[in-house]
Amino acid sequence: MKFLTLLLAAGGVGLFLTLGELRAETGEGRERQTTYFPSGQLWTEAECDAQGGREGLFRRYLSDGRLEAEGRYAAGRMDGEWRWFRADGELDPEKSGLYHEGRRVGELP
Repeated sequence: MKFLTLLLAAGGVGLFLTLGELRAETGEGRERQTTYFPSGQLWTEAECDAQGGREGLFRRYLSDGRLEAEGRYAAGRMDGEWRWFRADGELDPEKSGLYHEGRRVGELP
């Protein structure tokens, strides 16, 4: 378990933000990484390789717990079908689509 504290400065005002991170073995030569908002709410879930690079399923959530993005990583880059959601919960067609080596290459089927 590790925690990262960041100091954000804007207009002379500092804001401390602590992000929590937990890792657990999946038993498939991968780790599951989870990060949390300072409130304790889940922020991301990611499968990672032994070196900590993203490899496999990834989900990111908004601070209210709603899903923001879901897709897969291959060799540390977005790959395959990705779904991004707007704050109102609707699918974002401009971000959602088919990805290859981290770049959007087409629309969802």
